Amino acid sequence: EPHQFVYNRIEYVIEKAKDKPQTWLYYLSDEPECRMVSPVYLTYMYKFVKEKDPYHPVMIITRDPEMYTTCADILNPHPYVSPSVDDSGKRKLGVSIREIKNEIREVYESGKNRIPAWCTPQACTFGYYDRFADYPTFDEFNSMVWTAVTNGAKGFTPYIYYDHLNCVDLRLGADFIYETLANLEEFLFTHPDDKLKFENKNRDIDVLIKEKDGKILLIAVNMTDKNQADEIYSKGLSKIKKLYGFRENTVVDVKSGKIKLDFYPYQVHMFTYPEMGKDLKKVEVLKKEIDDIKEGFKKKGNILYGKGRQ
Repeated sequence: EPHQFVYNRIEYVIEKAKDKPQTWLYYLSDEPECRMVSPVYLTYMYKFVKEKDPYHPVMIITRDPEMYTTCADILNPHPYVSPSVDDSGKRKLGVSIREIKNEIREVYESGKNRIPAWCTPQACTFGYYDRFADYPTFDEFNSMVWTAVTNGAKGFTPYIYYDHLNCVDLRLGADFIYETLANLEEFLFTHPDDKLKFENKNRDIDVLIKEKDGKILLIAVNMTDKNQADEIYSKGLSKIKKLYGFRENTVVDVKSGKIKLDFYPYQVHMFTYPEMGKDLKKVEVLKKEIDDIKEGFKKKGNILYGKGRQ
């Protein structure tokens, strides 16, 4: 059990914070599994916080959510994917985006669906200690976020570190993604019963279909660095004939509740019925802006641009 000094300090912090409108939650611990912090110790702290302020949730960021299910109201896994580029220019992820899916599901399975999952996707590079490390591309980061969403993530605390703006993909792409999340809140914050059952043949594609007030949202995420194809069927789609790309220039035919989709690496498809977000920037426009800026760096004679940390 924590020393009385720890309790006194926690109470002092709570008394200063609990009535401030900018207080959203209490962040109890960061990576306790990496610091050998016992879940028993944290459970004492968690119960004390809830006794002193039952109105604000308590969150823990951890790679091992199963261990800390008694310690928080929100469990927030951070399965960083660690992109890297070797000297030959070959790019790879140190951890598959599928691990995000696994850890979000672990929160719900180990917490018996009583603890919501958030996610901390990697929005930085670890180049300060690994010369091969790179930032996530827009497509990689987009896949991370929407894989988390399709598996039930309810909030995001992206790990930015200090140099987020050095990466054009993230500088332009992250706000695009956050704006998309905000524009789809009417679907994403609805009850799980609003999910439509579906079948898809490709296990590398994550899918979520939701219906709210007669409107439909379909999200399909390629978790891999390979081109993919998928056929998705839902009885709930049988009553419509088309799905309209949300922030993408795509319209797909729905035939007897079935659609067929092609994906480039890490692509995220989003569709709605009826058509929504007509005035929002399309992803094709964003990706062209990112590519044009990168090409502009090269045209200035910077022969080292894109060559990594040589």
